[in-house]
Amino acid sequence: MQIDVDPQEDPQSAPDVNYVVENPTLDLEQYAASYSGLMRIERLQFIADHCPPLRVEALKMALSFVQRTFNVDMYEEIHRKLSEATRGRRLAELAARKYKQAAKCFLLASFDHCDFPELLSPSNVAVYGGLCALATFDRQELQRNVISSSSFKLFLELEPQVRDIIFKFYESKYASCLKMLDEMKDNLLLDMYLAPHVRTLYTQIRNRALIQYFSPYVSADMRKMATAFNTTVAALEDELTQLIL
Repeated sequence: MQIDVDPQEDPQSAPDVNYVVENPTLDLEQYAASYSGLMRIERLQFIADHCPPLRVEALKMALSFVQRTFNVDMYEEIHRKLSEATRGRRLAELAARKYKQAAKCFLLASFDHCDFPELLSPSNVAVYGGLCALATFDRQELQRNVISSSSFKLFLELEPQVRDIIFKFYESKYASCLKMLDEMKDNLLLDMYLAPHVRTLYTQIRNRALIQYFSPYVSADMRKMATAFNTTVAALEDELTQLIL
């Protein structure tokens, strides 16, 4: 005896919505250009929901398009999704030791949409972003992307010690900068996300300081340099030898 089954009640005929695309070859800009209005925004959101590699890019594009409309609710929803996507990306870049990329991601954080206490606090953004920037940015990048950033300034106001360290570093006051870093090191080692990277970040920051100290000079007075870095001439010579090698 044949029993008719309502297609709507047959689980095998139900649409598959819980899937993830990991290896897309889609040109997102070209794809989005094929549509307009609400359809373009909805298609970009759909891609963001199902494709982690394209999620941030798709949401950024959707946000730029929705800004041209008066749909405040949709703007806030997409902005929320983008904030959630980028916070995960920041920690992923940090975990992968891609410190420059991590710095760039943290510096893009929006202070008004950074309330995710289940994962990161605004103070975390200031500390993680500030240290990653110090470890990887040159002077021009530090000035342009950190010191002159009106948005990241709001985060740094929550962590004045990190702010002062950045300014000391930029002003070539390396002894004060490194001393302040040492003073906060123990607290950083209690941070579950940052702790595995503290030693590497500190080494990179110190190495960058040594390089920047040398850069304006054909030769440098080792005694003055040792004083600037709060160390001995012998220890400094060993450190510079390792840096050159």
